[in-house]
Amino acid sequence: MNRVRTGLERLTSTPGTGRVRVGLITNPTGVLPDLTHAAPALLAAGVPVTTLFSPEHGLRGTAQAGGGEGDTADPVTGLPVLDTYRRTGGDLDALVASSGVEALVFDVCDVGARFYTYVWTMYDLMGSAARLGLRFTVLDRPNPIGGAVAEGPVLDPAYASFVGRAALPVRHGLTPGEIAVFANRAIGAELDVVCVEGWRRQWHFDRTGLPWVLPSANMPTLDTALVYPGTGLLEG
Repeated sequence: MNRVRTGLERLTSTPGTGRVRVGLITNPTGVLPDLTHAAPALLAAGVPVTTLFSPEHGLRGTAQAGGGEGDTADPVTGLPVLDTYRRTGGDLDALVASSGVEALVFDVCDVGARFYTYVWTMYDLMGSAARLGLRFTVLDRPNPIGGAVAEGPVLDPAYASFVGRAALPVRHGLTPGEIAVFANRAIGAELDVVCVEGWRRQWHFDRTGLPWVLPSANMPTLDTALVYPGTGLLEG
């Protein structure tokens, strides 16, 4: 079995001592291969994470579609968790600024469909980072349904929303890091991407050797992700 090394694994394999307060945007998919969550893993590697930010469904993934878990505290690290869902623009900027972080790190697994909201949380927070002068780092992960195929119509920018901020096809074939690089041409954030290592674009998630963690409550298997670009489109 081949095994991909994610951006999180690559970053935590070379421990160091950070000097800036880091805000981590993550959810249950942000894990090492042994299922250690990104927050304690980064802290153990010397990354001074001080605040966690959660996307739709929340840090623990307990909320259903269209919901978050609200502001809370992480029971593992004790860090504050700020809910970003449905917050954009100046409201999101104020939330980030209130945390006192000096850099943002994103580690969430996408499912490869344009209308899945996690990459648009990344997009919006990249905008906040650009406006607030914060460095933004993406710990990249493979696209679960592969990166060799792009299918479906490209978004008309006139209809941009939280289920599509940038001109991508429905099945975009990109990793979160690649979307960040594409989107940053317009955003202008100070962006770094810690790329996945060993991933081949034609591979689905079951070829990566990584553990499948439910990206959201109604995405239990890889098969669900494979049909989602079509079922999600018809759902709308």
